[in-house]
Amino acid sequence: MNRRKFVRLTSLAGLSLPYYKMFGGIVGVGNFQNNDRLKKQSIAAFKRFESVWNFNDFWKRGNTFDACLTFADAMHHQWPGDTEVIAMQKRIGEMLEENYKYFTSIDPGTLWADDFGWWGLMGINARKHLLRLGNKTLADKYRNLSIHLCWQQERDHAYDFSETAKPVPHGCRNGDANGQNKGIKNTVTNVLFFLLSRRIIIIIRKRLGILLFFHFI
Repeated sequence: MNRRKFVRLTSLAGLSLPYYKMFGGIVGVGNFQNNDRLKKQSIAAFKRFESVWNFNDFWKRGNTFDACLTFADAMHHQWPGDTEVIAMQKRIGEMLEENYKYFTSIDPGTLWADDFGWWGLMGINARKHLLRLGNKTLADKYRNLSIHLCWQQERDHAYDFSETAKPVPHGCRNGDANGQNKGIKNTVTNVLFFLLSRRIIIIIRKRLGILLFFHFI
C-alpha cells in the first residue's frame, strides 16, 4: 500500500469513528457487525503504520505520527475497554520513546521552520497520549520539546518582528534554524506556528487554572 492510499484510508476511518458512537442507535441491526468491521479495519490500519513509521525523514515522521496519535485518540474514545485497542495505545507509548530519541539525535540547526511546526504539534498530542498512559516523565519531555525547542525556534529564527516587511508585516519565514537560508513566508509555516501557539496557550491555561479569553478565537 503506497503512502497516499494509506493516508486516505486511515483518514476516512478516523473520521468515521465519532459518528458510530453518535448515531449508533439509529443504524439498525447491522450496527454491531459494522462496528466490529470498523474496529478490525482500524487495527489493520495501525499495524500497517507500525510496519513503516520508523523512517528517516524528519518532517514526514513528525507529520505522520501526529496523524497516528489523532487516530489512536479516536479509537480510544470509541473502544476504551477493548484489549486490542489498549495494546495499541501501549505500543504507541513505546514508539514515542523511540521517536523522542530520534528527535534528540538531529541537529536542530539543519531544520526548517515548518519542521518545528510539525513536530511541535505532534509533541502536544504525544503529551496527551502519554499522560493517559501514566507516563508523565516522557509527557513532560514532549511538552518541553514543543514549547522550549519547537515554538522557541520558530519565534527566534523564523518570526519577522519588523513593521515594514512586504507583502505583509510579521509572520514566519520558512528558513533554516542556522540562518543560511532565510526562506519565504508561506501559509503552511504560519498556520503551523499559529496552531502550535494556540495549543501551548491551552496547556498553560489549564496548568495555571486561569481562564483566558482571546477576541480572535
